[in-house]
Amino acid sequence: MQKPYGNKAYHQTQIATASREKILLMLYEGCIRFFKKTKQAMENKNMSEKGEMLAKAQDIVAELMNSLDHEKGGDISRQLEALYVFVFDESTEANFAND
Repeated sequence: MQKPYGNKAYHQTQIATASREKILLMLYEGCIRFFKKTKQAMENKNMSEKGEMLAKAQDIVAELMNSLDHEKGGDISRQLEALYVFVFDESTEANFAND
């Protein structure tokens, strides 16, 4: 297996050594970035890129949802789950409406 170099290696090291809180923040930032790219692709009528970026954003939302621990998180985790479901559903609807 080939070793990653440069920016990719730095990024992998940054993730591997990050705290849980930092990883969560990185996921949120990535999700926002991919949703912004989805919107730009829609505006540019680039349907291929729109689908790719939306899939990446929704993958992150799904991962956030799957990582919730309702036993430890209680009401907060249930509220976050409702938020994640809303974001996922709204982004799916926006995809179909292309808006």
